[in-house]
Amino acid sequence: MSKLTFEQWVRYAAITIRNNNFEEFAKCVEFGAGRFGGEIIYEAFNNEIPLILDVKYISRMHKFIISSERYEEVVLRLLTTLTKLMASSGFTVGVDFSYGKEDNISYLTMSETTALMVENRCHPCSWKHCLPYIKICS
Repeated sequence: MSKLTFEQWVRYAAITIRNNNFEEFAKCVEFGAGRFGGEIIYEAFNNEIPLILDVKYISRMHKFIISSERYEEVVLRLLTTLTKLMASSGFTVGVDFSYGKEDNISYLTMSETTALMVENRCHPCSWKHCLPYIKICS
């Protein structure tokens, strides 16, 4: 790992998440923080890594980087931020979207049309972070 470029490191971090290998992920993060700096690694998890992961791996990434005690809190914060964006864009809770909770994890439910309109108003990384916690109905 010692000769990885930043781009290679980003891809390797994504691989450790896809492979569900927390031990290798932890080593990867430690190496990345030492080599590239903590702030750059933080930005990579916010902006670059979500864009190369399939949605099904985003919640795993969140679980890897967030302590289990704070996971629900962070999910709720993501959804609250999205809800504020939606409200400022004219969407109404109970009409255009609704809240739910399953296995102690919050989620939003919305139609495919609403999801598309909201996605068009979001930064791609922000949308990708929220997608595992959005249920799209027909």
